[in-house]
Amino acid sequence: MPETSQKTRVAILGGGPAALAAAFELTATPDLQRRHAITIYQPGWRLGGKCASGRNKAIGDRIEEHGLHVWFGCYDNAFSIMRRCYASLGRDKRTEALPTWRHAFKPCNHVAVWDRGEDWTRHVLEFPPTPVEPGTEREREFVDVVREVLGWIERRMRKLEAEDDEVAAAIEAAPSIGADKVQAACDHVGIEVQRREHLGMALLIEAAVKHAERVVDGAVEDFETFADLLGGFNGWVSKHLADPLPDHADVRFLAGTVDVVVAALKGILADGLLDKGFDCINDEELSDWLARHGASIDKEHPDRNSVFLRGVYDGSFAFVEGDPMRPNMAAGRALQGAIRCLFHYNGAVLWRMQAGMGDAVIAPLYKVLRDRGVRFEFFHAVRNVLPTPDGQRVGEIEIVRQVELRRSEYDPLILVPHDGKPLPCWPDRLDPKQLVNGGSQKVRSADFEHEIDPLDRGAKTTLVAGKDFDVAILAVPPPVQKHDGGGICTKLVERSRRYAAMLDGVDTVYTQAAQIWLDRTPQELGQDWVSNSLMSMFVEPLDTYCDMSHLLAGENWPPHLDVRHIAYFCGVIPHEEVGDPPDPDLADAAVQRHTRSFLEDHARRFWPNAAAPAREQTAREQSGFDWARLVTPETPTATDRPKGTTRLQSQYLRVNHQLSERYVLTLAGSIESRLWPSERCFDNLVFAGDWTRSGFDAGCVEAAMTSGMLAAEAISGSPERSTIAGLDGPTGFPNRPLASEDGGGFPLARCADRVVSGARDVVGRLVGIVR
Repeated sequence: MPETSQKTRVAILGGGPAALAAAFELTATPDLQRRHAITIYQPGWRLGGKCASGRNKAIGDRIEEHGLHVWFGCYDNAFSIMRRCYASLGRDKRTEALPTWRHAFKPCNHVAVWDRGEDWTRHVLEFPPTPVEPGTEREREFVDVVREVLGWIERRMRKLEAEDDEVAAAIEAAPSIGADKVQAACDHVGIEVQRREHLGMALLIEAAVKHAERVVDGAVEDFETFADLLGGFNGWVSKHLADPLPDHADVRFLAGTVDVVVAALKGILADGLLDKGFDCINDEELSDWLARHGASIDKEHPDRNSVFLRGVYDGSFAFVEGDPMRPNMAAGRALQGAIRCLFHYNGAVLWRMQAGMGDAVIAPLYKVLRDRGVRFEFFHAVRNVLPTPDGQRVGEIEIVRQVELRRSEYDPLILVPHDGKPLPCWPDRLDPKQLVNGGSQKVRSADFEHEIDPLDRGAKTTLVAGKDFDVAILAVPPPVQKHDGGGICTKLVERSRRYAAMLDGVDTVYTQAAQIWLDRTPQELGQDWVSNSLMSMFVEPLDTYCDMSHLLAGENWPPHLDVRHIAYFCGVIPHEEVGDPPDPDLADAAVQRHTRSFLEDHARRFWPNAAAPAREQTAREQSGFDWARLVTPETPTATDRPKGTTRLQSQYLRVNHQLSERYVLTLAGSIESRLWPSERCFDNLVFAGDWTRSGFDAGCVEAAMTSGMLAAEAISGSPERSTIAGLDGPTGFPNRPLASEDGGGFPLARCADRVVSGARDVVGRLVGIVR
């Protein structure tokens, strides 16, 4: 009897981060490897899903990605997997590139954000590093966050007062910050006040923190004082700083921050979220929830709202149909996401990969899984997932063999010199030498990644339950599963209302990305903040930029091209510009148009030396963009140089509109329809992806890999759920009601009594919190 017959045969459909994480955990130990026979079915020649990248050998080995990939320091599960993956990889530090996870990921502590008044103004924020490495869940409580965020506000305000005469004069002319209330609040919590003139912001903040701590501990009378202190401070900043100095960008930034922070902190306690869980406000849109708790929200001009509020939407591509005027995100998950990213990070707030994501994440996972015995069937696209006649199980999986291989297995990776050492990478195209008739134009031009049977071969393989697989993991995006009745899981949808409801609740958005290579460093272009940073919350739709010049060590450009800078930009793209269904030609034209407009009209704000030479400026274009700065392998004609058409077309621009590439949104009212991987609508089918419930519930690699871990747990019992970070939200900020002291649980129904008539009633329900 073959050894595989004694194993649980697992068919994984899809090769993105969720699929790879599931396979990684199902083979995490020798015992698990003996128990599972795993096959991953992947259309085309590479893994990674939306995290795939490719190396363009014809153009300097340049990295070409779906967009800007930077990891947050709160990605506990994703980092846990990568740390273990690199340990298993065992690369030789002397002879191989990126031998450890520490070589593959480098910390990034600076973020440049933009605030809009009459014009755009930049603010650079520095996030202090923490001593704990990423991959370990960070313990935080509500009071920790209150103390940290209010302390940051105080430091920001004191710095302004010390360095800006206008601000100092405004503070000097303003009345004290509610001295009588601050005195009473300090007395109540035992804060000693030496002299009355000290009753200012520092003591107000200290008193607010103490009262918040007492509220969490069940002191029913303290919520009103906490809310009064913060509300009074917010009003004072607005009336005595923002109103007298309406054109002062730093004051406007401070006031907008205080306004949103105060509303969020008050709202968390007023709605009892530390007790009832943040799930109970997921049916409410974030801006509406903040407005309900006193924040000043401009619904007509969302780009003029607080930088931190805009950051939640920009960082999550959270715009319905790609329309920046239609921001939408579930309030509970949005708040938790912001708290995770800003207060639960480990090591650094951000981590930049030192190669493409395909090189630094997907290729190492592929190599480790191959060594563990996982089988990869490239060029195998799923056409149908079919239920048994009784609808209880998956009976068959129809798979199209897209092309015939010359050997039994396809070898997908290439070696690329990285800082003088070889690095296994994914190419940007298939290897025709490994395919039958691979040299033909028909094969070379076929879109194997997005079409099920691009060669019309009709070569179908049917996997039969009980014969070819025992359990399947469905790890493909929702639009692939159900798309206008033509998805691969249409028959499953007909059999399960719960599964259909989950897919109906998922919404996605198209994104766009622009990678450009320049012959000047950021500093030579005039950028006046550090390169190890991320810039976001800028003009739509390409609202985020990252200096990726560190990737030059892994690209191999001819010296005469003199490449000195790589810039990545990304954002949403309005669906109406792409068409319905999406038209690839319209998509290409749109991203070209957006990138050209961005560089012509906005790049000079942060790259002032990138403006067009005076001789090329016109009355209509007073500065524009110096297209000669873009590096192109081709030599532009003299007539092209001012317009930059050839130069722009030689860069890497793309729109992610394909069914498998659309970004999954976390819209208000959508969370409850999601299923956990362990919730099976069909006995032998497990779901995995950032579209499932994971505790994170957002379109990111952390949610995807967490879901993959949960899928593995649903099949094998490993890893134990207690070892998977963040399933109930970030520590201290739970998704659902916490367990009561007697071991029972609170009801899991949606909260219907969010609007609270009195503070005492609300705080009274906080008694008995298990922290």
